[in-house]
Amino acid sequence: MHSRYHEDPLRPLDPPPGTMLLDDRWLNQVEEWLGTTASFCERAYGRKPSIEDLRTLVATVLSVGSPDWFSDGDRRVVKTVTFETAARPALPKKLLAGHILALPLGRRTYAFARVMKTEPEWLIGVIIEVFRKLANAPLYDPTVLASGRLFRPLCINHVSCVRSGRWQVVGLDKAYRVPKADERLEFPAAPSGTFTAVLPFRGGELGRKLSTKEFWALSDAVDVEVEVVEKRIREHTGLSKRSPPYR
Repeated sequence: MHSRYHEDPLRPLDPPPGTMLLDDRWLNQVEEWLGTTASFCERAYGRKPSIEDLRTLVATVLSVGSPDWFSDGDRRVVKTVTFETAARPALPKKLLAGHILALPLGRRTYAFARVMKTEPEWLIGVIIEVFRKLANAPLYDPTVLASGRLFRPLCINHVSCVRSGRWQVVGLDKAYRVPKADERLEFPAAPSGTFTAVLPFRGGELGRKLSTKEFWALSDAVDVEVEVVEKRIREHTGLSKRSPPYR
């Protein structure tokens, strides 16, 4: 198989004899088929297909229909199809401040976040900060941190995103320390039924009292579900106009 970038999508392909040109058009075509197949399986059976499901599907279809599609299909019998995949990184036993998370936003699009605090006083979940950088693979590098914050830190339910496997732990910033300026960040709490702004980066210090309106406004802004986080990232980066959300 011959691989190179094909710059002009209208120009006929001209790979060397006996080879196939693997360019963006091939990759996009296969990616579209995979996405359609996965969506069909999820609608029909309530789950995404496994690699084994896909292997069996391809082997079965090729065994009966390959002469119609391939130049050598009438001379070969497909008995098996093998996929080699890399294992997903093991989930750490416990999330730590400094862990880097990869957030899927669509096909080949990822955002990144860093855990700022686990088990914050008066709050349920973990506090994260989301960065501006987007990438086409869940691979962490120093440019993620250098890209800066996309919006103010949030408190999220890590069970619904990290423990479930939706978001991946892809690195650990061992040098992470909470910046002095973040010690004044407020999050909503209701100790003894009183609406209050809590400062988790000052040991859970209770700050100013909040009115009912202020409490719910702050809750909507910083205490959010995983889908809301992903939607905000897509809106702030303009990604919502270019590609479908994570499924």
